[in-house]
Amino acid sequence: MGEVVVGLLALVVAGVWAQAAPPRLEPLLQEGKWPARGRGYACEVKVVGNRAYVAMGGSGLVILDVSNPASPVRLGSYETSWNARGVAVSGTVAYVADEEAGLQVIDVSKPTSPVRLGGYNTSGKAWRVAVSGSIAYVADYAAGLQIIDVSNPRKPARLSVFKTTQQAMGVTVLGSLAYVADYWGGLEIIDVSDPASPVRLGGYDTSGNAIEVAVVGRWPTWRMTESGSKSLM
Repeated sequence: MGEVVVGLLALVVAGVWAQAAPPRLEPLLQEGKWPARGRGYACEVKVVGNRAYVAMGGSGLVILDVSNPASPVRLGSYETSWNARGVAVSGTVAYVADEEAGLQVIDVSKPTSPVRLGGYNTSGKAWRVAVSGSIAYVADYAAGLQIIDVSNPRKPARLSVFKTTQQAMGVTVLGSLAYVADYWGGLEIIDVSDPASPVRLGGYDTSGNAIEVAVVGRWPTWRMTESGSKSLM
């Protein structure tokens, strides 16, 4: 009797297994879709036309089509060698502040397949980058403001360094002036009319830790870790 029961159970199990749908394999990443894991964290974004360039930390540079703002679509990405903290775009070239890997220069003329052109290993931790003409200005944390010639994107060359008081975390360039968010050192204003010999013009002791700066018209605005955003008005 026991052998009959075991045999029946075996037949039932075999029948259920035969009726179960076979496992279906799907790609981890579909065109225009984010992967389920490994997205990184968005540190900074720059928008040029209908494209958004996102510095995504450990996931590198991500390029999105934002022509339909209600439904952005991922076009492509470039996985930098460290942590993408900041990004600037000029023409068909993206400049990425890649923390301990320094400045990365990436060709984004084909946004679905970005290609690295070159880079410069700064002496600190590249946190943010601004580009004016053929010069990149890198907020390089404890190493201050690094000024780099990118006229040849395959061979960037450092022109000079301006050692800020504390830790350069953000930078904006307007004309011949560089505005640096220098963490607890506040706002630093630097004359870069001669990029080989930058000179400090002045600064402002913010009430918090300045981590980013933007300039609108005549007024610089900075963001601080504890105290929100403030401006000189």
